[in-house]
Amino acid sequence: MSARRYVALLGFCFALCSPNLAQAQLKVGLIFSATGSAAALGGPMKDSVEILPSTIGGLKTEWIFLDDASDATKSAANARKLIAEDKLDVLIGATIAPTSLPLVDIAAEAKLPLLAPTATAAVIEPMDDKRRWVFKIVPNDRIMAVATVQYMVKAGIKTLGFIGFNDAYGDGWYVETEIRHGALARSR
Repeated sequence: MSARRYVALLGFCFALCSPNLAQAQLKVGLIFSATGSAAALGGPMKDSVEILPSTIGGLKTEWIFLDDASDATKSAANARKLIAEDKLDVLIGATIAPTSLPLVDIAAEAKLPLLAPTATAAVIEPMDDKRRWVFKIVPNDRIMAVATVQYMVKAGIKTLGFIGFNDAYGDGWYVETEIRHGALARSR
């Protein structure tokens, strides 16, 4: 299934669950890092907004994009603005873990579905009343960490150095790599 159809299907599913369905319009807020340190990831996400469908399941669909500039505070402010001013049905965001994590609390407060295009498992784990509003649309970083460490073990690599970002994304990768590397090292 193409990415465009996937987003359309998800949007339609959330529209059916939305209390604002009576307005016969689906409003989707998108928060991506079109600028800042994560622009290499968020820029293409922002560019995809132009090709999204104007209707989903017969509902006129309005896509409202805001740039968080790779900043968690701005991501949270954007979410609150979209929810308060635009009366969203669905929120999609953000690009990276640090800008996505604040959206979990905000979506839960608003009882608004959040589609999270970030690899960090922290947006959905541990499952609780807040995270039940979050739907990840990409695999967890755990999947890549397992594959990477398995390859290293198969290739005979016995030493691992870790250089990462000092943020939620870096922390997540460190934990996953440490857990996977340690488990595989003990199994040799």
